[in-house]
Amino acid sequence: MKRTKDIAYIPIRDPIAFRKSILLSNVGVIRILEKYEMFKQIRNQKRGLVNEIREKMLSLHDDMLKIKSFLPDVNEKALDREYEEVKEKMQDVRSPSKRSPRKSQDSRNLQSELRMLQEKLSNLDI
Repeated sequence: MKRTKDIAYIPIRDPIAFRKSILLSNVGVIRILEKYEMFKQIRNQKRGLVNEIREKMLSLHDDMLKIKSFLPDVNEKALDREYEEVKEKMQDVRSPSKRSPRKSQDSRNLQSELRMLQEKLSNLDI
């Protein structure tokens, strides 16, 4: 079933312009293929970096488990209670009602020392 007789020829009005348009479209296709190749390379690099990060995270996790195995067991509830107790004590120490008398005494002492130093300085200037 050869169809050698069915070949049809189509006349091209401007063969040079037609050839030029085909070449320009080929250039566009080649540029698209180059960009696609670059995309594939970048995607492969990304996969490699993601795999590297995964490996490092797994090794870090293993190291953390090793460190935890060397540390003593700690009762977290007891630590929380101790923390709350210390926090309450710190708030009691920092409360303004308890600090105000001592603060006034400290300020009086500092003022008296300041006066004494000023007198000594004035005696030196004579």
